[in-house]
Amino acid sequence: MGVSKILVVIDPKRDNRILLERSRRLAIIYDASVELYIAAYSSAIEGSHWFDKEGLNSAHAGYIHAKQAWLANLVESLEAEGVKATGYVEWAKPLHRAVLERADCTDTSLILKQADHHSVMVKALFTNTDWHLIRESKTPLLFVHENEWGSHLSVAAAVDPLHIHSKPEDLDDKLLQSAHDLACKLPAELHVVHVYEPIPTGAIAEFDAVIADYEFYREKVRSRHRESLDELLKRNVESTTIVHFEEGIPERVLPHVVNESGIDIIVMGAVSRSGLDKIFIGSTAERVLDNLMCDILILK
Repeated sequence: MGVSKILVVIDPKRDNRILLERSRRLAIIYDASVELYIAAYSSAIEGSHWFDKEGLNSAHAGYIHAKQAWLANLVESLEAEGVKATGYVEWAKPLHRAVLERADCTDTSLILKQADHHSVMVKALFTNTDWHLIRESKTPLLFVHENEWGSHLSVAAAVDPLHIHSKPEDLDDKLLQSAHDLACKLPAELHVVHVYEPIPTGAIAEFDAVIADYEFYREKVRSRHRESLDELLKRNVESTTIVHFEEGIPERVLPHVVNESGIDIIVMGAVSRSGLDKIFIGSTAERVLDNLMCDILILK
């Protein structure tokens, strides 16, 4: 994964210390520049009936100027660490659209954003900025969790070599190559995770009637997945890579494996979807986003 320009989404209402440290470290290892970006917006100003058009424009300008002055301190802190950094503030809403447009016009290679946590009710009923970015961004996304990086890091790639979830055939190669490159540069220990899911017995009556020997079927599925995984590994990584090969529902098993293994960054793929599938199903990345305790790098 080549990285030359990093766009960091700054929220003035949050503690951005971890986000800035991630951007500093990534900028150094990839020799990349950083732009700290704020999509400024105030519903109190925008909805005020006291301003005419000229007054509203003036209020916007004053609000943006205040954010620019605040952001300048963060830019200076990165420059003091030897990072080529700039800051940019604009009046924009919604956030995901502003971020994507800014990324496009600045030839951004990587977008960094703090991971937002959402309740089950919110996730079930509403989309949010994170989901929009996952679905619509053509640029790699790194969602940063508020965890300090220690001296010993681990990077994992979540792969699906049989493309059960309709992923393009070359996406897993891209995930592994990017994870391997990142692990070499940090440096970090490289892990590969593949969770496969055979149809559970009793789930479909017709299936059980056809497959009389379920354990035989289960072993055949396991062998097929293992062979495909081994071929993928042979093409992309060294034999010293730590491999997690697990049976189960990916959105349940994957977070358990990653969290128990102390992974610091997981590299995942996301596939653009449309229609009802996009609204109600989403990608595996969306379904595990809130349950992973590490940073999540998402590639298309």
